[in-house]
Amino acid sequence: MFGVAVAVAIFGLLGQAHAASMYMAKLCRGQTCTDPNFPILDYDPQAQTCTCSAHPCWDDAGAVHYCSSSSNPYLEFSYTSDRKLTCRCLDRPWYNARHILHDLCPGHNCEKPEHPVLDWDENRRKCICRAHPCSNLDGIEHYCPADKVLRYREDEAETRWAQPKGVCECIPKMDARSVRSEL
Repeated sequence: MFGVAVAVAIFGLLGQAHAASMYMAKLCRGQTCTDPNFPILDYDPQAQTCTCSAHPCWDDAGAVHYCSSSSNPYLEFSYTSDRKLTCRCLDRPWYNARHILHDLCPGHNCEKPEHPVLDWDENRRKCICRAHPCSNLDGIEHYCPADKVLRYREDEAETRWAQPKGVCECIPKMDARSVRSEL
């Protein structure tokens, strides 16, 4: 994996939302994205397949957004209830799959530090806010250094009787390769 290190326990995640959709981890179990140009694991409902995609703000109607402020260095994307892309800079690393933000939960946001992750509850068929799965994965709290993004994913079970294995890893901060429009 490109620049990926397994995160270690010690530091709390309160107020930090990274990449943590348990729905996406289950849907795309055993898959990961290692190309820094296409770092986001996403789902294409039409093709019914998981894909690696670029950050949507890297091509917003031809504009490439980036964040240059040291106080808000992380580029975030979301979609309004009418599915219009919005890009902004945050003080914490955060991203989600377009499938969650655009297809299933447009206009939804999670602002509470204890439940910062927007996810899809497939049993109740609704959007929910949850804690980051890496805040307590098998009793361990995971974190990443400031220049990395904490990502949760799942590997396939090693045997048919075992449970899928949750994985917390640090990936490089998402920065566009060519820059044209600063936020």
